[in-house]
Amino acid sequence: MNKSIAVIVGIGLLGAGTHVLAGARLTSNVVVTSTMFSGSIAQARASSDSRQQIGCSLTANTAGGSFGGCSAMDAAGNTKSCTFDSRVMPQFAQAVAIMSSNSFISVWFNPDGTCSGVRISNASTYPGIGQ
Repeated sequence: MNKSIAVIVGIGLLGAGTHVLAGARLTSNVVVTSTMFSGSIAQARASSDSRQQIGCSLTANTAGGSFGGCSAMDAAGNTKSCTFDSRVMPQFAQAVAIMSSNSFISVWFNPDGTCSGVRISNASTYPGIGQ
């Protein structure tokens, strides 16, 4: 009988240090800096101001390549944008292709206006359209 009590107490202690964030949501306004911009597409659309926007576009051509760009505007009206060519950065085009209206995106850019990096986060922690 003492063994079964020890097992039950042991199982209970295993979960004691575990944190569960069921339904956790992150909120974030669009942020524009001198080297990058980031934000949630859905949250920019749902923002109370009429300025916030963020996103990327991708266009394919008959020559077998694609090109595109990303842009953002924060609540204060600060804007940044950059462009990319899939022949130079094929991974950038692949990342933009998986973007959805519920994505959180971060884009880094060079002084010449070309995009230098992108991170697309598709996770339940980012509220979707209308949430």
